[in-house]
Amino acid sequence: MAARRTGIDATGHQCGTTDAGPDEARSVPDPFCRSHQLRNRYRVDGGFVPSSAVPHRP
Repeated sequence: MAARRTGIDATGHQCGTTDAGPDEARSVPDPFCRSHQLRNRYRVDGGFVPSSAVPHRP
């Protein structure tokens, strides 16, 4: 198997793609990772996590 390097767009563990905050117009979840529209729906993916502790090795 040949190995090749890939960029950030090809990774399977992207983090930090959504902002969390109190302003519904500027963030996806609130600071507690709840949806602004549905208070009982929580976001549980890595979108609000700024980085990952797992290194990716090619």
